[in-house]
Amino acid sequence: MVIARYGVNTLEVIDAVKKKVAALQAGLPADVHLVPFYDRTQLIQRATHTLKRALIEELILVTLAHILFLAHFRSILIVTIPLPLSVLLAFGFMYYAGISSNLMSLSGIAIAIGVLVDAGIVVTENAFRFIEQRKVDPKDRPLVWRTVLESTRLVGRPISFRWRSSFWLSFLFSP
Repeated sequence: MVIARYGVNTLEVIDAVKKKVAALQAGLPADVHLVPFYDRTQLIQRATHTLKRALIEELILVTLAHILFLAHFRSILIVTIPLPLSVLLAFGFMYYAGISSNLMSLSGIAIAIGVLVDAGIVVTENAFRFIEQRKVDPKDRPLVWRTVLESTRLVGRPISFRWRSSFWLSFLFSP
């Protein structure tokens, strides 16, 4: 039985165990075999693949929703660009902090992606609604900026509360 220590890279541990088992197998009689009964390699690889697929699906769906409902190129960029950047930033911080990407951390990143998408859509849609209702001329940039700022202030606190709730939930349930 092999147990990985807290904070180690599980895939590296599994690879080291496989190498050790192969070395031990060479010294055993021909009719004796060491057979693993539970190998988490595929589970970890599937979880990583699922995270990548979820990010790509969210990017595509958010982009399509913005194209269909708002038809505004810059708003698409505002919502979609932070998604891969935030994932890269999270992995960068995890690397420098020495935290391995286990199932819990990947799940937390997936939840954060959902919150980030939700916040971006809410802010963008509210800004468009304010501009449309007040009949703001898009060429009047100072008025557009003030309107966007006011619309963001209106939804900023609920979005911030939702983010903090998600953060504390992921913090409480992580190992």
